[in-house]
Amino acid sequence: MPKSKKRKKKPQEEPKRASRNIVKTRWGRIVIVVLALGFILSGLIGLIYTLIRAMQI
Repeated sequence: MPKSKKRKKKPQEEPKRASRNIVKTRWGRIVIVVLALGFILSGLIGLIYTLIRAMQI
């Protein structure tokens, strides 16, 4: 009867992530806050401008 050898498993490397989560870094949070504030301020300025233009007509 032939002696069978078990097949050895190949060592698997951990898959590398393609990108990092920007929210979990300090600079990422700062960038998100700056973008959010810029969006809010531009909307507020646009609203004020529109109200001033509407009052003049």
